[in-house]
Amino acid sequence: DDQADMEINVALDELIGLRGPMNILVRNMTWLLAFNALYLAVFMFFPKLIGSVVFSRILNTTVPTAIVQSLPYVYSDNQNATTLMSTITAVTEKSHEMQSTFHLKDAGIVLLGYIAASIHLLTSRYAW
Repeated sequence: DDQADMEINVALDELIGLRGPMNILVRNMTWLLAFNALYLAVFMFFPKLIGSVVFSRILNTTVPTAIVQSLPYVYSDNQNATTLMSTITAVTEKSHEMQSTFHLKDAGIVLLGYIAASIHLLTSRYAW
């Protein structure tokens, strides 16, 4: 078993590029950085970009305000009432107070980007 584990470790070291020529290490690190950048672009940057565009388009109309104010448990004129909007505001204020890297608005914008991209793909596929 020890011999097999050692052979696996040597094979992994050669695959990563830790053993052998230095150009293999550089090549593998370049591929790693390229795939990580591509992953971040596809799954975080583009959804956030799409979500920001959709959010700015929606925010420039008066329809969302009227819809939100008409829903129960989402918005209330009473300042003491616990609603979804007051909870979101409290979480946002707490994250700014703690200087957190997680902001609920950013997560919502990324989610909106995924939803908008999905709706676009579905409508383009079935609209034909």
